[in-house]
Amino acid sequence: MDNKRKIRKTLVTAAPDTSAQTLAILMRDRHVGAVVITEKDRPVGIVTDRDLVSRVVARYDDPLTIRARDIMTSDLVIAREGTQLAKLTEQMRARGIRRVPIVDGKGRLVNILTMDDMLVVLGEEIANLGRAVVTGMGREARVAARGRASRLRSERIATARPR
Repeated sequence: MDNKRKIRKTLVTAAPDTSAQTLAILMRDRHVGAVVITEKDRPVGIVTDRDLVSRVVARYDDPLTIRARDIMTSDLVIAREGTQLAKLTEQMRARGIRRVPIVDGKGRLVNILTMDDMLVVLGEEIANLGRAVVTGMGREARVAARGRASRLRSERIATARPR
């Protein structure tokens, strides 16, 4: 399973000179927990809602003067389109992160994969497996029922024959 079939519909980006207040407004209005900071369509950092709380609000800094470049995480885990989910999951676990920007072959940002997205996809996969089990059980039950019906018909025929 690769990361191309993910469901992220809202990719929010901003420039490094965007104010913390504008980042917070973007997150609120777009219903996201992170903004990818880009330069020339390439990810250079990420600011999360937690970053805003711990690096701005809790320090009593002015959100109008603090810029994305001042609070962003710039040591990003970035994945290329088509990277296997298992590999991404391991990187996310090892680094303790919940979001991975996805880039194309030229390094341009095309998407973001979040832990929430992966849980949705994995949940769908588990549901598909469950349906396959149920379908298989139903098939086995139908085969068994046909076998029982056939045996009953044979027994009826055998008992109906005159001796």
